[in-house]
Amino acid sequence: MEVSKSKSGEKLFNELKALSTDEILQRLLDKDISMKDLRALAAYLDIKHERGMNREDLVDRVVKIGFANVRGYELLRKTKY
Repeated sequence: MEVSKSKSGEKLFNELKALSTDEILQRLLDKDISMKDLRALAAYLDIKHERGMNREDLVDRVVKIGFANVRGYELLRKTKY
C-alpha cells in the first residue's frame, strides 16, 4: 500500500524544515511521531521506502535524502567558484 502525499506529511515537513539536521533526527526518532506519519513524510518528500522498514532506517533515509542532501546542494549552488 502506497502512502499518498497527505496533509500529515506536509504538516510534519513544515514543522521540521527550520530545524538543524541533528534536531530533525532527534525529533523523528521520538516515539510521539507515528510510523504512519513518518511514511507520510517520506511520501511527501518522494523518498522510496519499504513498508517493513524499521523506524531507525526510515528516519535515517528521510533525514539524509530529504533534508541533509537538499541543504548541501543548496549550499553548493550558492557558492561561487
